[in-house]
Amino acid sequence: MESLKNKSPTVLVTGTSSGIGRGLCQALIEKGYKVFGTVRNRKDATELKKEFGENLDALLVDVTDEKQVIKAKERVKNYLNGKPLTALINNAGIATLGPVEFLPTSDFKKQIDTKILGTFLFTKIFLPLLGTDNNLIGNPGRIVNISSILGG
Repeated sequence: MESLKNKSPTVLVTGTSSGIGRGLCQALIEKGYKVFGTVRNRKDATELKKEFGENLDALLVDVTDEKQVIKAKERVKNYLNGKPLTALINNAGIATLGPVEFLPTSDFKKQIDTKILGTFLFTKIFLPLLGTDNNLIGNPGRIVNISSILGG
């Protein structure tokens, strides 16, 4: 089968192991997109690859780890080969539920770091691939930030 490299619009979605992120992968792939999706563990990466095949590249990334985000950017950049990323969809998030009185501060901080710091890092680090690098050939990409009913 002929490689999809550089023939399809390419989107990066954070937080694709379940829920909205996984659904986005499915919808985008059905519409002909190449998707890079972030997950936190190898099991989720294997399941996504099995479900979506060559149309999805799972990236093992902790969205709060700047070095891992930079490494992911390099992988996507190599794939794009001088073309811009079509879109970055910041979706990663975790929910820590319970009464504030009993919620450990460390759990709450992890939730905030995942949604706020993760969104910041991916946006900052991927901006060149979305069009701030004037050497790219093609139209600039878009950024979509997703929240949840839980406020994350």
